Amino acid sequence: MKMQTPTLCQLCVVDRVKGRVIVARGTVFPSNNEGGNMIHNNPVSPQNVRVYVDDVVPEFQLNLLPVPCSEHETIGNAEGSFVQWPKELVILGQVYNLH
Repeated sequence: MKMQTPTLCQLCVVDRVKGRVIVARGTVFPSNNEGGNMIHNNPVSPQNVRVYVDDVVPEFQLNLLPVPCSEHETIGNAEGSFVQWPKELVILGQVYNLH
């Protein structure tokens, strides 16, 4: 996932029955230095990207983040913040209505 500028995206989780499910809208950011990204003084793992969670689908507010962090436990807690998200669960492009 190579980007030059922040890009709107859809954030997914994997449901055992439904497969990939969109749980939030966000903005994915390109790597901000040669060594990769940092979020809250922690390096972003190579399999993840740095995303800003803009909007969470209401029924997924209490779901755990796909990449645990010390700052936020649930997807709803991460709204309005930067978190790591698995690259394979980020779909580039705008979501028009999450509700």
